Amino acid sequence: MLATRDTVFVSSSSPVLKVRNLILGDAEGLSAPILVISTGVISLGKWIIHKNAILTQKTPEPFKIANLFLKTGGQIEHAANSSAKEYIVNLEVANEFIMESGSMINVKGKGYARGKGPGATGYIGGAGYGGHGGNGYHAEGGVPYGSIVNPDELGSGGGPNPYWGPGGSGGGLAVLKISGTLQLDGVIDADGIGGLAESGGGSSGGAINITAGILTGSGTIHADGGNGVSSVGGGGSGGD
Repeated sequence: MLATRDTVFVSSSSPVLKVRNLILGDAEGLSAPILVISTGVISLGKWIIHKNAILTQKTPEPFKIANLFLKTGGQIEHAANSSAKEYIVNLEVANEFIMESGSMINVKGKGYARGKGPGATGYIGGAGYGGHGGNGYHAEGGVPYGSIVNPDELGSGGGPNPYWGPGGSGGGLAVLKISGTLQLDGVIDADGIGGLAESGGGSSGGAINITAGILTGSGTIHADGGNGVSSVGGGGSGGD
């Protein structure tokens, strides 16, 4: 059980970290721990992420967990990327993954950095991904890329205005492979960030890739592109 206001980093020299049970935080949300894991995980037990607790994946390797419970106010995220795809949310759950109302998988703005990625474009253009990005004042929008069948890419960063403001960073990537039941009553957010300051270009949304034996719940998922700023910054494309 980890119940502290500290940030705890866990890494391993072996390919995977073996953990049976994990309780992150407390039911009342009085503690607000952040657990950052930089390696793959195999767990035959139960993981509970409580209110105000954050589990951060700083690896592309999967977390293989028997049962996962994301409580109201709990959050799973991945670390922010820069010019390469280094970090994603990658969860493989054998039995059940319960996302309560008010819980979140939050990878908003954690994709490619401003002006980076396959869909990035030039001066204040909107980034592409699931479609073309919006044209900026001095650059066409970025082009689509990736797969619509099995999306596995981050969103790209928006084009900068070197004089007035940078573009936004792209949306991240969440991959969920649930052999049993996914009860999705929370939110999965892979939106891109809008352009900043005066006229930065909007980024593209990231991707949410879900396979589940049974999918239930009334939650929401979105991977929207970020807005361009003013009339000259291009808007970003939506993700996959």
